[in-house]
Order: sequence, then C-alpha cells, then structure tokens
Amino acid sequence: PPPLAPAAARPSGAGERRALHGVQVARLRGTPEEIGQQMGELFAEEIRRLSAAVLSAYAISHRERAAARLLEAQIPAAYRRELEACARASGVEYEDLLTANLILEHLCTLVLAPPEGARPLRVARNLDFHPAALLGEASVVFVYEPAGKQPFVSVGWPGFNSVTSGFNRAGVSTFVLVNLGAGKGRTATPLGYRQREVLEEASDLEVAARRFTRAPVASGHYVVLADLARGCTLFQEAGGFRRVPGPASGPLLCSNGALDPASGEIQDARTQALGAFLGQRGLAERGTLREALGVSYLEGLNAQAMLVEPASGRLELAQGAPLAPAARGRWVALELAPILAGAPLSELRGAVLPPPGEVEHYTRRAQVEVPSGR
Repeated sequence: PPPLAPAAARPSGAGERRALHGVQVARLRGTPEEIGQQMGELFAEEIRRLSAAVLSAYAISHRERAAARLLEAQIPAAYRRELEACARASGVEYEDLLTANLILEHLCTLVLAPPEGARPLRVARNLDFHPAALLGEASVVFVYEPAGKQPFVSVGWPGFNSVTSGFNRAGVSTFVLVNLGAGKGRTATPLGYRQREVLEEASDLEVAARRFTRAPVASGHYVVLADLARGCTLFQEAGGFRRVPGPASGPLLCSNGALDPASGEIQDARTQALGAFLGQRGLAERGTLREALGVSYLEGLNAQAMLVEPASGRLELAQGAPLAPAARGRWVALELAPILAGAPLSELRGAVLPPPGEVEHYTRRAQVEVPSGR
C-alpha cells in the first residue's frame, strides 16, 4: 500500500464519524495524541456512559485497579499517550479508561475459510462478551490512520484503543478468543495492544506471527492471524509461544476449548457443531458463514458477530441487543476499502443484508446427541 501522508499534513481534530444503516463508523488519524483527542471528542458521552457501566458490570475492586496499574507500564507508550488524550477530551478519569481497556473476558468462536479459486479468504467470528446488550449496541467500526503506520480497521467500542477484531490495508487480520485452559497471566504487553502492533506493522502472515511472538504477552488466550492466503492460531504457554497451523484443507476453526494433541486442533462442542454444519453446507457463500455463527454463539453473551473479507475490505457486522444475540440479528455490510485508501466517510457504501436462515444451535445438537442412560 502507498505510504500515508506525514502527520504534519493532517489538520488536528480531523476525526470523522457517521452512522450508516444503524452502524457507527469513525475515522481517527494522526499522532497518538491527535487520535486520542479525536476519540474523546467524537464519543465523549458514550465513553463516560460505557466506562462506568463496564466497570460496574465487572464489579472492579481496588485490587483489580492496582493490577491494571501494574500492566500500564507494559502498554506501548504511544497507546498510553493516546489513552491519556482520550480521557482528557472525554472528561473520564484516566484510571477508569485504563482499567476498562484491560478487561479481557470474551469467549467466542471463529471460522476461517481459506481462499479457493475466485473465492477470497474470509473470517467469520462471534464475540461473546459481558455485558452483551450494552456492548453490542455501543459497537463502533473504527478506521485508524496512525501517522507513519499501516491504516487498519478495528471493531471495538468508544474509548477502547486496543484490538479484539481487526484487519489492515495489506489484508492481515487478527482476532482474540479466550483460552479456557490458559495459565495465570503475567506482567507483559496486554494481548489487545500486541494485536494492534501487528495491524500497524505487518504486511503478511509471517511478519505478523514474528511481530506477535517477539516478546511475551500478558495472557495465554488464542489469537488467530491471517493474511490473504492462509491463517494460524497462536498462543503463549509456559515454554513460550505455540503456533497451530490451519488444516491442509477445509476451514480453520477456533473456540475456547483445549488443543487436542491427537488432531492438533482446538476442539469443544462448538467447533464440532461448526464443523458438522460447514461439512454439510460448504464454504462458498458468505451467507453460509453468517448462518454458521448462529450455530455457535453463547447465550446471553453474544455482543458482536462479523464476517471479514480483507481482500475486498468488506465487513459484515451484526450487533447484540437486549434478549437478542448478534448472530441472529440484523446484519449490515460495509465496503471499507475506499475508506482505508483515504476516501472521506461520506463516500462509505453499505447495505442491510437478508436475515440469516434458521439453524440448530450447538446446545440443541449436543442434547440430541447425548446417548441415553447418561
């Protein structure tokens, strides 16, 4: 991709925000201080409301605030400056915003469909995160243009400057999923900020993997990385980082279960249900991948569901609502490639998609398959 214009060529306060088909989209650009100020000014009301609600929902204690302060020094300095500027501009206490950014409690499932013929690589994922209704409705699609670095898309929330789901202009994508078998965390770079470094710096999967693993991270949760051709799952264990390649054929599946030594795959009831569904339906259609997320979401926690097609810059997003999981909700497609290339948000195009078809949730499938007498 062509280099970005130098920061001096961009006016301060050049952030943009608009809603398209009910989805909030924002562009943030410039230095860390400029990006943070733009975030704080564009979303001040939402940041105040959301940070208070998240801290309350997790009943954050003085001990947990102290733990966040210990991790603060492990956040790259540019992101700390960005967060400080956001706190000032939005009128939120910096410590509150810091603590809210360091809560990592999503579970999730993911399907990576590799390219085949004319079909590009696609990633479909559920993000299951408490409190789902609040976070689903507060979701924002951010287009970041950090000075001198790769522009990228992050699907997040106001005041949240790390990454849980995103892709950059070169087609590298990254997604975090909780590893329920992960050991105790350590004082190192928080996972979401390492993912942001990857998006800002990587041009392909191997560069992304090297960038991700060059220093310890704070947890052993799964991170799925991909470029336009293939993907893998990475996670940190006691002896260092472990890389799980995608299968030789078929989709890469990931959830929150353990790595099965025999198959070399991450497995639980949800990946088994996803595998069975996709084995019957195939990977050819975007609509099939959206429907697959209806098989594997977690009840009461499904804040976001999305399909990412990095080669075309297309994002399909559904947001959770009270009593309604995202995967079964209203889907909107956004064509983000022109925006990543510098077009104004006024030129963003999108569409409301047909609702997903009815599918059998993995919990019903599991109930049917339990043998009698157990």
